[in-house]
Amino acid sequence: MKTVGITSPLSQTGISLGTTATYFVFTAVGAYLIDKMRRRTLIFAGLISCIVTQVAVTITSWQYTKTESTAAAGLTVFWVFLFQSLSAMFIATMHNLYPVEVLSLPLRAKGMAFYSIVQSAAGVVQNYGISIGIGEVGYKIWVVYIVYNALQLVVSYFLFPETSKLSLEDIDHIFETPKENPVKLSLRLEKARNDRARQAAESSA
Repeated sequence: MKTVGITSPLSQTGISLGTTATYFVFTAVGAYLIDKMRRRTLIFAGLISCIVTQVAVTITSWQYTKTESTAAAGLTVFWVFLFQSLSAMFIATMHNLYPVEVLSLPLRAKGMAFYSIVQSAAGVVQNYGISIGIGEVGYKIWVVYIVYNALQLVVSYFLFPETSKLSLEDIDHIFETPKENPVKLSLRLEKARNDRARQAAESSA
């Protein structure tokens, strides 16, 4: 907030509470969408929306450093709220759901323990490291997030299989079939399931 001229403690507290409440509300929306949309679609939509809003925040923050315009400051706050909304709606619910789905039963306990360690470490970096980064480079810290999310988008496209509505046996088959790409195999399984559902609907009609 200080990088766009919002220095009043009351204003900072209000915006902080507002973003937290926004995240809470849209996480509930995401919980509704989780059974309506494909897992890969949610991940891609979340990462792309994060990149777009972070680029927008970077541009308006940069403009504020040049002009100290209240419009640029207001737009920056707006983009932050939009980022919170889209991130919560598309990504937040996937944090705990997707790791469980891609881990087989023998690996699930160890995998989730490792996930918790990584999640906690990331939280420490986010909560304490970002303030140091802002102090050093100001609004340019957003560029780090943009690059990181772009890399995540590429990795998720090539490595994250589709698990929506697949059984645990199907997921085990995806990862344990020799010489098969898990992503491609998961998409073939999804297509086969959709074809069967469509044929069943046509037969009943």
